[in-house]
Amino acid sequence: MTDLIDADALAERINALLADQVRETLAAITLPDEVTAQAQAMGVAIARAMAQTGLLSKELDARTLAVIDKHDAMSDPAARIVPITPKDDADLPDGPCRAIYVGQEGVVEAVDSAGGAFKLVTGPCQYHPMRVRRVRATGTTARDILALY
Repeated sequence: MTDLIDADALAERINALLADQVRETLAAITLPDEVTAQAQAMGVAIARAMAQTGLLSKELDARTLAVIDKHDAMSDPAARIVPITPKDDADLPDGPCRAIYVGQEGVVEAVDSAGGAFKLVTGPCQYHPMRVRRVRATGTTARDILALY
């Protein structure tokens, strides 16, 4: 029987342990959101490293590694680039992306990973580091839109 880890649960446990150990030290310090996000991503990076070196399990399946990879930090380079076909009634097939690239200028009507709708007016060849789960056809005039995962 293969021992598999739940990467989300492991990351939560690591983050909780780290938070407990440094809470008192950081209580008087206000950190920018970017630094906080990077610190949270460190827990996932530690889980990934431990999993890949076999410290957590002798064998990991592709599903477990895929779950771990979904939690890459926003500052990490994209691992995949997928063309987006705007649709009013469907989210991106691979889930929310870490950023979008717009090749031809125009308007992008989209929904962020939290479900909020927004309009992005963009120039050509622009990179936008935002988690997007849907690009709507209605109102979107920009072209050559790519999802970066």
